[in-house]
Amino acid sequence: MLHFAARTWPWILARGIVAVLAGLITIVQPGIALATLAILIGIWLIADGVGLLINAFTIPLAGGGTRALLAVFGIVSVVAGGIALANMNAALSAIAVILAVWFFASGIAQIATAIRIRKAVTGEWMLIVVGVLGILCGVLTMFAPGATLATAAIMFGAFALVYGIAAIVAALRIRGLVKRSGA
Repeated sequence: MLHFAARTWPWILARGIVAVLAGLITIVQPGIALATLAILIGIWLIADGVGLLINAFTIPLAGGGTRALLAVFGIVSVVAGGIALANMNAALSAIAVILAVWFFASGIAQIATAIRIRKAVTGEWMLIVVGVLGILCGVLTMFAPGATLATAAIMFGAFALVYGIAAIVAALRIRGLVKRSGA
């Protein structure tokens, strides 16, 4: 076990340092984090589309319908990736719309659940409150997508910062244990 700890603590430390740096950059400059996200989405969509196009023409025994479907999805993915890279705001707007729809759907689901279980449990009003908050978050996201995404980036940055500090502390403690044991 100590051999494992001796080999892993440097990686835990490195991950912690990277997380602290990413967290600090994201908190100080959330726009950079969001631009990076848009670029990564664009690259991923293009790579995925190219893979689908390759599959469309190379999968043995695939029927014409399967090949056509793969090719269409591949083309759509490459175009969407190109749009994301050419217009990062479009990619971020799409993320905001997806987030808003998720908030709406989640809120409605919470309210529906509360209504369904109201005779079996007490405190169902809390689910209704959560549902209403979800719907309100959806409305806010639709009307202020930039602020919502910046807030999400800052929250991610705070999480990454705390995670990184915890990882650094853990790595240094593991290192101390390894040194004390002589492993």
